[in-house]
Amino acid sequence: MSRFDRPQPGTGALLLAALLLLAGCGDEERQVEVAGPDLMGMGADQVMVGLTHNMTREGVLQGELRADTAYIFSDNSTVHLRSVDVTFYDDRGLPDSRLTADSGQYNLQTGDMEAHGDVVVRDTAEEQRLETPRLLYEALTNDLRTDTTFVWRRGQEVVRGNGLLTDPSFNDVRIEQPAGTRPSTPAPGAGAPPAPDSAAAPTDTTPAADTAAGDTVPAADTSSAAPGGG
Repeated sequence: MSRFDRPQPGTGALLLAALLLLAGCGDEERQVEVAGPDLMGMGADQVMVGLTHNMTREGVLQGELRADTAYIFSDNSTVHLRSVDVTFYDDRGLPDSRLTADSGQYNLQTGDMEAHGDVVVRDTAEEQRLETPRLLYEALTNDLRTDTTFVWRRGQEVVRGNGLLTDPSFNDVRIEQPAGTRPSTPAPGAGAPPAPDSAAAPTDTTPAADTAAGDTVPAADTSSAAPGGG
């Protein structure tokens, strides 16, 4: 059971009505498709095709959630989603980053969302990219969190680890068990200056600060691991 699957007595009908109202406020009418046996087999009270929902916190737009299909249960505040696509916005209301995933769960009461399966987050400049099988969005803190393996690409640098916490802008990234790589230094004769003559080089017995220089890059913040675990 997901951490969001917590039935809220007395709130299901109200939350369901709110979602249906928001989903029906598109600029253009969508053609409603008839759900097949596999969709109806979930036992949902409502199956919606083509969902769009504004994710807000205290009246501030934090993101726009889109999904190909949504399964709604009237006795639960959780909406199950397929083919998730979320655009996050910054404080100025401009697109900040985009999340895509195979499936997800959205909590109407808290605004939290959990994405599963081929989760990818890209910033709008296409300079950073996060890949992980599972990611949690926490609306209260506006954070993205994963407690499993991930790959974070930042320019030509690649960082891997087992747990990450970041804001949607990738301005504050905290990583557990980081390990990274950077492109190898070109060999002499391949466009790089030749290595200095070892006989003429001064002797230096001071140990190198990082014996893996050129193979490892530090994470954005390795001093504090991602708290909690989603």
